Amino acid sequence: MSEAVINKIKDYLEQNDFPIYGAASAENLNTIAPEGFRPMDMMPDAKAVLLVARPLPLSIFQTPKNNGNYSFYTSSFHTYYQATNETINRLCLMIEDEGFDALPIQSYSPLRYHNGEPRGLVSLKHFAVQAGWPYNLSGLAGCRRKGFSTPLPGKMQ
Repeated sequence: MSEAVINKIKDYLEQNDFPIYGAASAENLNTIAPEGFRPMDMMPDAKAVLLVARPLPLSIFQTPKNNGNYSFYTSSFHTYYQATNETINRLCLMIEDEGFDALPIQSYSPLRYHNGEPRGLVSLKHFAVQAGWPYNLSGLAGCRRKGFSTPLPGKMQ
């Protein structure tokens, strides 16, 4: 993928309030992510995975349960997922316009169950770690920096 295309992606993300993004090697992910949740399980010829995020106010996570109802959390994530999914779809169309295949993997739904636990279509936790995002058992942490955390590979097909 050319530097011009990478810059176009960066510009789009930053103009649309997605200051956190990273790329991970699909080859590496295919060896560490669980079977059924790897890039090759969705798109066998994938070369890289692009991840995007936007920060949320920390108060959303620190607010009391609101009488057992997580309304701030739920409302914020409804808006967040919708914006993320729309951005991912647009990025995939941009990448396809440049002659590369691109598959949008939604940030939340659809879900499937693995060992009785709900999971996304791919292992976003593995993807995030490979993209250089810090991760702990309670989730992603410290991802408030801007820019690509790892460079996109020279070729994506």
